[in-house]
Amino acid sequence: MVRGYVGPRCDKAICHQGCRNGGRCVRPGVCSCRQGFTGKTCENDISRQHPRNTNLAAPLGSLCSKRRKSRACLKGLCGVKGCKNGGKCSTSGKCLCRNGFHGSHCQHRRCKTYQRSSEPYRRGYKRKFKAVTKEKCGPFSLDTCVKERSFYKMIYKTFYRTVYKCGL
Repeated sequence: MVRGYVGPRCDKAICHQGCRNGGRCVRPGVCSCRQGFTGKTCENDISRQHPRNTNLAAPLGSLCSKRRKSRACLKGLCGVKGCKNGGKCSTSGKCLCRNGFHGSHCQHRRCKTYQRSSEPYRRGYKRKFKAVTKEKCGPFSLDTCVKERSFYKMIYKTFYRTVYKCGL
């Protein structure tokens, strides 16, 4: 038996104090906390912590308020993905999107109008051709024989499809 582990294969770590707020015990006495939580047993909710680390309740995101607007602090609140397309992470932990974008991480483009246009594309296919040749054949090359030979050639055609592009 391996000390600090249980289970049929001794592969499940034991955290005697337990892991709170959805944290997982990854090694004996070591919790891996979900995003937004910290501490030895994942007991601290960083979104509710006071900036001076007292136990006073504070509004969501106050850890990243006036004094602590570091990128690392804000990135932690807005998730691993962060804000895309020029969006800014707010102290509430949500992305503030630029005009024309929306979504939890500003990942979707919002269009007010769409422009119709034709876009060319090529398609190719193989076509079978036959070549006919006349050759002298027979004894003393007195006769004329017709020989057919098949071959393939790539044929390309240009087509146009209608597409709609964001006109903002």
